[in-house]
Amino acid sequence: MNDAGSSAMIEKKTATNSSRRHFIVFTSIAFLAAGVALFLRGRTSAGGAEAPGAQAAAQGQTPDVPPLSDMKPADEAGLTLTIAPADSAAASPAFKDVRVTRLLALYADPGVAPSSFAAAGPYAATFEGDINMRLRDFMIFSAAGHGKLTLTINAKPVLDLDGDLSQKASEPVRLGKGKNHVVAVYRPFDSKPADLRLFWATRTTLPEPLAPMVFSHPAADKALRESLRSRDGKFLLNELRCGACHGAKRAAPNKAGDMAEGVLDAPSLADAGARFNADWLAAWINHPRAIWPGAHMPRLFIAKNPGEIAQEAKDIAAYLVTRKTKEPAPLAADAAKTNSGGLLFTNLNCVACHVSPERKGAGAEGVDDGRMSLAYVKAKFKPAALKEFLLNPSARYASNPMPDFRLSDEEASNLSAYLLASDSTPLPAAGAGDAQRGEKRFVSSGCANCHEPIALREKAAPPLAKGWEQLQKNDFRHGCLAETDADRHGAPDFSLTPDRRAAMMSFIASAPTWPDHVVPSEFAERQVVAMRCTACHARDGHESLLATDLDAENQELRNKFPSPQIGNGEGIAPDQRAPILTWAGEKLRPRWMADFIAGKISYKPRYYLRARMPGFGARAEIIAQGLIQEHGCATTYPDPGAPDQKLAEIGQSLVGKTPNQSFGCVQCHAINQQAALAPFEAPAINFMNVAERLREDYYYRWIHNPLGVDPETKMPRFDDADGKTGITTVFDGDARKQYEAIWNYLLRGKDIKPPVQ
Repeated sequence: MNDAGSSAMIEKKTATNSSRRHFIVFTSIAFLAAGVALFLRGRTSAGGAEAPGAQAAAQGQTPDVPPLSDMKPADEAGLTLTIAPADSAAASPAFKDVRVTRLLALYADPGVAPSSFAAAGPYAATFEGDINMRLRDFMIFSAAGHGKLTLTINAKPVLDLDGDLSQKASEPVRLGKGKNHVVAVYRPFDSKPADLRLFWATRTTLPEPLAPMVFSHPAADKALRESLRSRDGKFLLNELRCGACHGAKRAAPNKAGDMAEGVLDAPSLADAGARFNADWLAAWINHPRAIWPGAHMPRLFIAKNPGEIAQEAKDIAAYLVTRKTKEPAPLAADAAKTNSGGLLFTNLNCVACHVSPERKGAGAEGVDDGRMSLAYVKAKFKPAALKEFLLNPSARYASNPMPDFRLSDEEASNLSAYLLASDSTPLPAAGAGDAQRGEKRFVSSGCANCHEPIALREKAAPPLAKGWEQLQKNDFRHGCLAETDADRHGAPDFSLTPDRRAAMMSFIASAPTWPDHVVPSEFAERQVVAMRCTACHARDGHESLLATDLDAENQELRNKFPSPQIGNGEGIAPDQRAPILTWAGEKLRPRWMADFIAGKISYKPRYYLRARMPGFGARAEIIAQGLIQEHGCATTYPDPGAPDQKLAEIGQSLVGKTPNQSFGCVQCHAINQQAALAPFEAPAINFMNVAERLREDYYYRWIHNPLGVDPETKMPRFDDADGKTGITTVFDGDARKQYEAIWNYLLRGKDIKPPVQ
């Protein structure tokens, strides 16, 4: 029943919130005034008349949902994207969708709607918002893809394209300092993928995609706010596994055509007695959110007296304790193992998702920032079971948000020793429970609906609640969406805040069917938030949480568990910054990225970082697809071809360190078995692995202007505004030809050899 690792971060913070510094594309829905809560609580209006929701319920209609507040939030990052039928006369309320997008780009396969709220069919995608300029400038706009595109800026036509969108660039367009209103309308061809990418350039630079940091939109727009609220309600229905009790069809994780969150599983409770301690089981079943505020599992039982554990929880815990085959052997620990585990906890950046065990007292529960406290780990796990969990977190829970760090047996033992060495927050003694009664209650209360295998679930635990059609006619004042225990009448308590409750009501009241359509780009953006990717990675001009909010806590750990000093030969860099995620979707080859996110790449690309990228298992494929599609790119990309050997030889010479004849790449980059010669503070990727990772088009963009892609990179720029480098003896200094030669050298991959120095 432990869904504790998940972060269902529907209540998002905006990109301008300096205390979080997340860039979150899906705008906050926390715009509900105190009157919303009053509306939900009240059975009658202020004048004594029955509330609108109650009137609708009495008439057998869907109750009204709380109105949006009159709050006027400031502009937020991103553009408004409206998906509507290409023929406006055919528009229907169920088709049109409004959401926020990071980029002015789009990709969808033929016949597939680019929105989880839109039906398949011919459509137009309208992007609208502002381009924000630090200084005025003249920019040249161009596009890539196929279809029809019109682009206007400050109400003036800029592009009008039909067919191959790369056929023509605009004349230089004067953009003023500050906001410049942009509207782009794109219509894909019916028989081809929807693929759109917008670029800009100055008179002296190469075209590049417009960065997410330049876009903004008015977040106060009512249509947008209504759409985002309903959208969040849809995702909450799936994240909270509402379909398990309300009769939605279950499927295997990530089955094509199903919404990803709609098929999330719950932890298997097979062998629960061998893994979990009885007192923790009882306390967790009694009130999951009292232990972890981010838990998806609801509270099902209410104790007779405050502070006590309900008898039903005791009974189910007693039953689960009997579910075990063989008790694992005790886990040996000593001071050396504990210290090694602390060092590992520090270097793996575990504080990105967990409150440090070194922090006691106020704030240790991690309530304020969405991280999961480790205060109950010792109370929860039997020692050997914790080690087993760390070795394979998804073994009994495919949708577990806890990723796989591919720990060795020794690392898992040491990390377990460290976590178990901390004082555990005390839990009340469970007391006696009846296992036989608990087994019956496990099924009758709906526990089996989520926690048992699908085949067994369908036989032993049929839906306990209303189906979708009945749910849409439900009186929201009662059942799961009610505010009080009395109004729930025994229904599960998900501890819903007013904005979450209103979001779910909004979707239920308007949606024709249960949510079952997945759009990879939307899913990927939600996962960037839910998996806390920006805790470790900078994105869209905002530093990671480890570099900002969590820096002090991170430094406390590093002071207590300092890493041993390692010689330069080992290549450990003083700068431990993880790569930025801003351009990941157009940077990495699709297959490599999916395998890397899944933890299937055998080598460590950034060998000079102490941290390691964990694997996200079942989510990886669709996350990779989404990151790619939101950049307007296809999820297929040609494999690296064979190099032009003549050009490769020239490239091999260009990466050397001979003055005035090469760029000195070998100083920072390892090449096959040759370590970087003089990396100082900036060792870099081994050239052996570049071509299998990077898309070729991104390589040219990067090498032309590294600081334009990543302002914090140590990689210098080698060409000037005229496209010339200082190496005039090769191709007369033509940067493009020199970079092409280096690319062909990189195509040698595993067969690459360093230049002779």
